[in-house]
Amino acid sequence: MTKTLTYFFVCVAFLLLNSCNIDEIQAKNSVEGRWEITDTVYTTGKFSGNTFESVGSSTIQNGQLGYFDFGSEKVAYSYFVGEENFSGIEPWELSTKKVNAGFTRVNAHTLTIGDKFIFDVTFEDDTKNAERKATSMTFIKNPTEEKPIFIQTALLKK
Repeated sequence: MTKTLTYFFVCVAFLLLNSCNIDEIQAKNSVEGRWEITDTVYTTGKFSGNTFESVGSSTIQNGQLGYFDFGSEKVAYSYFVGEENFSGIEPWELSTKKVNAGFTRVNAHTLTIGDKFIFDVTFEDDTKNAERKATSMTFIKNPTEEKPIFIQTALLKK
């Protein structure tokens, strides 16, 4: 009986420790491939203390705005947001961590593209296992004091 309980707890501990790794692998597999940008929301603002305040209205762009083509190690991209064009080939990394969301813990995905971009990423409707075989995702670039611009980009997998 003691061996069975010990085995059970070891298995449960193993599954809990590796659940984030499985989600991260599924997310990375989903990211690989070509993604077309379909919509962007671009909001300029300013910081007042630690709070971002929008200045004026948000700009919404629709249509064929560019792409991200993720290989296993590098991403090629070309797109425009607001008045700026971005293009290049960079290494990329997707990290996943568990964060508190009310009474539960959920996955938070962060995409780093070279030293150029850091995006918060949501897959599909952002529910449990949404990263598995995702066909839509959203990139969110949060404003900083150096660049007080909020950008939300919607992408569809091709």
